[in-house]
Amino acid sequence: EDRLKLSNNEEDKRLLKQSLQGTTVQQMCCAHCGFTKQRKPEDFNFLSVPVKDLNGLNEGLAKLVEVEHLSGYKCDKCGKAGTTTKRSLPNTLPDTLFLLLLRFEWNWYTGQRLKINTKYEFPDALDMTDFTHTDETETETHETRRRDGYFKYKLNGVVVHSGGPLSGHYYSFARCGSGGKGDRWVELNDSTTTELDPSKLDEECFGGSKMTSEYDASAGRVVQRERMITTNAFMLVYRRDRGDAESECVSSARDM
Repeated sequence: EDRLKLSNNEEDKRLLKQSLQGTTVQQMCCAHCGFTKQRKPEDFNFLSVPVKDLNGLNEGLAKLVEVEHLSGYKCDKCGKAGTTTKRSLPNTLPDTLFLLLLRFEWNWYTGQRLKINTKYEFPDALDMTDFTHTDETETETHETRRRDGYFKYKLNGVVVHSGGPLSGHYYSFARCGSGGKGDRWVELNDSTTTELDPSKLDEECFGGSKMTSEYDASAGRVVQRERMITTNAFMLVYRRDRGDAESECVSSARDM
């Protein structure tokens, strides 16, 4: 990747951008005349997706691209000041899509960093159609992309954080295969590579809470208490669904 960035070969640069980099666009629309102002697209390497008070990735993506209402903004076309809508959303998508889950936040009242451990689900197959910019003048292009599977992705990897807001350990899960039923999942934890039952992925990554048995000294007995699970997904890696195209997998996992 570093070699491609330093390369003077335009084809190499195009390949890198297509593989790992997308663009976002910001739009502002006047409520009086309907004039839409659009800024020049900006590059992104990953999308930061909200987690707090949400149940899963689809809700997070919807929150990411939701419309914001601005009051008192003066329209560049009609000159009237009033309510203007504003939103930012993906314009083009890379082959490999990195989604950073915003599980960490800063509490301005207490001056502390917090980690959000609530349950947050994400799908194996992701459709980005509803979360991507559609230009009315490019409807045909949008429909062509839809037919070609441009917006369809398969989960290819998960980076997990285990710990609290100030410390912890990172490791990952990776898919080996083409996105079919016969795929294998492996856990990559420091120098150790182990098999993972795909049906256990939600237990390992969604977070949430669980009931635990604890000794209560004041009661003199073991009691059941609900505790938050502090091991959960921090970043999701989706790859464009190529059908039967083979996904890469670490050689150590292949040789197990």
